[in-house]
Formats: sequence, structure tokens, C-alpha cells
Amino acid sequence: MSLEKCLFTPKEVGEVVGVSYRQIRYWGKTGFIKPTAMRNGKHRLFTKKDVCLFAAAKHFREHYSIPKLRGFMQDIAQGLRDCYLPLPGLVILIQGGRAFVISGQVVGSFPGTHVFSLAPVCETIKQMYPDTEDGLRLSKSLRIVGPMAA
Repeated sequence: MSLEKCLFTPKEVGEVVGVSYRQIRYWGKTGFIKPTAMRNGKHRLFTKKDVCLFAAAKHFREHYSIPKLRGFMQDIAQGLRDCYLPLPGLVILIQGGRAFVISGQVVGSFPGTHVFSLAPVCETIKQMYPDTEDGLRLSKSLRIVGPMAA
């Protein structure tokens, strides 16, 4: 399986998450959620973790302003990059001005706390794109441009 099968186009991200192509493009241009790879120098591609970031952004946008959410998304992106646990078992927790990526379930509810599970997003991806795998292999036509490039 090539890297293309492990990555999602903006259109596919929109289908999974339920956001418009225009929104995805805008978020990429403003650096809100950057693509992980580029094909032929112009086609943006996103990983499964990126798709989860888009889903989280859509969810948390109902609760926070864009400037505040921008800071949270940086914490969430870093947490997902640093985490090697399976995505369906992860939960994003925002509390007290900080965002955390944790493993397991959050029991109970506290004022000012918002929780987002990645399990439903991963299940949607699995249903819509059953041939998608989590691992990445390089292809000559792709250039890694996001955090994975380091």
C-alpha cells in the first residue's frame, strides 16, 4: 500500500468530518490545521490524526472563539504527534485553558470542561475508507511538509 492510501484529500476530510472544502482550505491557509504532505507540490494531503484534528476543531468551535481554539489546537496537535497509542482509545479534554490528549474514558463532568472522543471519528473513517492503514510509507511524488517532516 502506498502513502496515498494512508492520506486523505481535503474532499475526503470534509466527507468524514462534515465540514466544507472551503473551510478546510481556509484552515490550512491560516495555519489552523496544516496538511502533513503535498503531492506534486500543490495537492494537500492529511493523515488520520489530521482528520481527528479537524473533527475536534469542528466540535470545540461550538464552545470557544477561534483565537482561543487556535491555542488549544496547537496543544492537541502536539499531543497527537507525541502519542503512539491507538487513536480510537484517545480523548481530547479541554479544561482550565489547556487542552490534553489522554487515553481512556472521562467519567463525570466538571464546569468549563469539554471532552471529545476520537473513537467515533475513527469508526467513520474505517466505514468510509476500509482500506486505510495507520502506517506511512514514502512515495517519490509526495513531500512531507507538516510536523512529520522533522
